[in-house]
Amino acid sequence: MDKNQPWDILRFTGSQGTWNDKTHENTTAVEDSGFRKGIPTVKFTTTATHYISVGSAVVVKGSTNYDGTYKALAGTASALIYVPARYVAETPTNATTFKLTLAPGHAFEFGGFRLTLDAAAATASENLTITVDAEAAVDVYDHILYSQDMNTIKNLTWNIQDEPELFDKGDELICAWANGDDAVYALELFWRRR
Repeated sequence: MDKNQPWDILRFTGSQGTWNDKTHENTTAVEDSGFRKGIPTVKFTTTATHYISVGSAVVVKGSTNYDGTYKALAGTASALIYVPARYVAETPTNATTFKLTLAPGHAFEFGGFRLTLDAAAATASENLTITVDAEAAVDVYDHILYSQDMNTIKNLTWNIQDEPELFDKGDELICAWANGDDAVYALELFWRRR
């Protein structure tokens, strides 16, 4: 680990709605959307409105050809998500989901997060959680890394960059929050390669 290495920031943002997984519409194929500014683009269709904003990171999980972290491109709205990817024909099942997840695919350090809402949350007992989905085959290694009741909170920071949490290749950090007040959110996760 190089303690002088700068932190990368993974940014998630949306207009409203729960942070729980959004599911792909299993009767709809991924579509080739051609090139945008020289970059190949594909379109996914979700089973319900996803509320993910253009420019937000989005993680595809459970796809045969598209698992990974992407930036949502222009055109993303309602139940459509456009991402930069080379087209491969696929009709994902509804096991394919779109998540707010830190999943670098290699060993990494997690230095915390910063969250900003457009207005303070006003619903009690809705905890923001960050859960470790460990690469290890047994679920006993999965655990809640962070939990906070969001009632009355508008801005929240958890800075552990001086003593970051260490994770292995294949580990994922899953962010979840019910967002019952439909707050517009901007979530930044701080991480770097180990």
